[in-house]
Amino acid sequence: MQDADGEGIKINMTLCCLPNQALLIAKAVRAIAAVVGRSTTSARTAWQLIRDIKTIYTNYKLQDRILAASFAASAARGGAALAGAHVGTLP
Repeated sequence: MQDADGEGIKINMTLCCLPNQALLIAKAVRAIAAVVGRSTTSARTAWQLIRDIKTIYTNYKLQDRILAASFAASAARGGAALAGAHVGTLP
């Protein structure tokens, strides 16, 4: 990843399930895809993941984008936006 970042190639991280994963990879990527759908976690837990990532990025002044990945239903988009996601993906 350092080679790609050194050459100006930006990377998106997919399948981020924990806030510490987002922090560890933040310097090398342009966007983090927080998995919020199609899992056994509740919507509240999914939104908390996005809020936690947003808090970490704010605290460290990181500019990465947060993608709320793989909504099971389009109705969940509002919750992701309120939690701090910049973009959401639908299957």
